[in-house]
Amino acid sequence: GQENLTGLFTFILIFAGCLMKFVNSKYLITLPYRRRIIMNIIFINLGFGLLALSFTLDVTSGFYLSVVATMFTGISQTFGEALSLGMIRMFNPELVTGWGSGTGTSG
Repeated sequence: GQENLTGLFTFILIFAGCLMKFVNSKYLITLPYRRRIIMNIIFINLGFGLLALSFTLDVTSGFYLSVVATMFTGISQTFGEALSLGMIRMFNPELVTGWGSGTGTSG
């Protein structure tokens, strides 16, 4: 059963995130932000769309499709975070100091 494979979701999220960090820093860094944001929108919509579609399939097919959807969601989360942090350099430092200290004390 699929109940023994639930750890696969966590693995896929971590693996897809690490892979996307590498791909972004190695190959996509030269692309303009607008193009990378559009790519990220496609990834997240693809992930959520596939996840919604997985509920209409039988149990086995739906489970594996939800794993693929999780991969696209993990890619989008990591890619979006890298994009957001990269765009911070365009703002006045006084505007982002609260964000920086907030993440350090949030837990």
